[in-house]
Amino acid sequence: MASTGTDATYGTPTWTNAQAPDFGPDLSEAARAAARSGNLRVGPTSERTAVSGSSAREGIYWSDTTNGELYRRAGGAWGLVPGARIVFGHAGKTAGFQNMSGGQVATVALQDSSGGMTLTDNGLIMPVTGRYQVNARFYYSGPGGGTVRGDLYVNGASRVQGRTYKEALEDATVALSQIMLLAAGDKLQLWSNYGNSTWGTDGYDGTYVEALRIA
Repeated sequence: MASTGTDATYGTPTWTNAQAPDFGPDLSEAARAAARSGNLRVGPTSERTAVSGSSAREGIYWSDTTNGELYRRAGGAWGLVPGARIVFGHAGKTAGFQNMSGGQVATVALQDSSGGMTLTDNGLIMPVTGRYQVNARFYYSGPGGGTVRGDLYVNGASRVQGRTYKEALEDATVALSQIMLLAAGDKLQLWSNYGNSTWGTDGYDGTYVEALRIA
């Protein structure tokens, strides 16, 4: 027996006792309605953006099979739930020295990543748009002394700079940290204007750049 109406709150089919006798409700229709009306929906982006009315009621969640993200319906729009997908990348010097002539990108290797973060041309590539906590560090070594500057580049342009004074025959570091709104495909690189050497080892003991999506 086919339904005769739709529930105004949940968008599910309804049946009435006034209908002509039949063998019962259409169970296939009831099953489809149950799948649609749960608090967590699963489907592609095209389906998520097309839902409306009671099927897009406040508070429901959608697991998007197109981009792997989780969304929550609030204020009439789909909002990203960032903690459901950890997007992180850490790239650093693996060992030894790199001779710097100034205005040169730091050669790094991808040492840790999740959520689709990759490395291209010594730069971390953002897999999705969002706000990222970006941390970076330059480790300077060599016999010379003077002011050293490290730049965090986004798509080939300087976004953040840090300076310090390096004593002759001593090592020095420049640390950078900032929250950035980055788009999918943006590239993060480390550049230096100091004509000397940088040094690094695995992890955080040396020159590195990392990004964690926070929103």
